[in-house]
Amino acid sequence: SSLIEAAKAAEAEVLLTVPIPPVGVAMVRQMEELGWTPKFTLMIRAPEAPTWVDQGTRGQYLTIQPGWHHSVDFPGVDELNAAFEAEYGRPADLLTGPAYACVQIAAQAIENAGTLDTAAVRDAMAAIDMMTVVGPVTFNADGTGNVYDPLIQWQDFEQVVVWPPDLATTELAYPAPPFDER
Repeated sequence: SSLIEAAKAAEAEVLLTVPIPPVGVAMVRQMEELGWTPKFTLMIRAPEAPTWVDQGTRGQYLTIQPGWHHSVDFPGVDELNAAFEAEYGRPADLLTGPAYACVQIAAQAIENAGTLDTAAVRDAMAAIDMMTVVGPVTFNADGTGNVYDPLIQWQDFEQVVVWPPDLATTELAYPAPPFDER
């Protein structure tokens, strides 16, 4: 809470953090109790799970950037969502798409390499230029990937895409309303 009090005293408007779920829950609760509402919060990890809705109104307006959302319109997403929905009774979780895309990329690299030799597969993966459930994927010379990384925000107790514009399902709610006005 001392860090929250310091941020409040400094009139910080943005919070960027990567807490595990229990720490994120405690952090947001303390922010509400101490009366500090950043205009924009990007909190990676903690609010990604569907159970974040249990935070009630205090969990609203936080943004996350998990690399995918079940509403994106890329080949294979509808089938992935249908399979997930049949198994779990809800739309695919945020990390489902990136995990599935990793398998798509690995399978394509193995097919392109024509062998399981690790060097050949690595080289084939480095040359990948393909469409996946997370969108188009290529790799830079240093191995970093070029992929969409949509910004998701909790609004009305749902995770919605707010950026990039071509994937957005709604606008970013900014600034976040103070906790006592939610």
